[in-house]
Amino acid sequence: MLGHDCTVVAFYSPPAEAIYKEWVGKQDHLIYREVMSAPSHYMVNLCYGFNQPTIARRAPILRGTHTLATYGLDPQERQRRLRDTDFTVDDLLGDLQSLVART
Repeated sequence: MLGHDCTVVAFYSPPAEAIYKEWVGKQDHLIYREVMSAPSHYMVNLCYGFNQPTIARRAPILRGTHTLATYGLDPQERQRRLRDTDFTVDDLLGDLQSLVART
């Protein structure tokens, strides 16, 4: 898998009715691929770039108004937020933290 000699390990989880398969590197014992299949649900994950530097990126600008942006705010702040339709993921997280602090 991805240029590595792997052993496939499979197991079953009765509570989830899920079958898992893991592609494990024979030399480094890292998981390079995992597959999970369950009723009405299927996932595939590829893992690569171990120990590579992470590239930080600016949060994307999102369009629209997320529901947390206006929940529990006074009417004037709510109107301001509804007019201001550009927000970032950081804005969303900040609003979530603020909401948790208010409750």
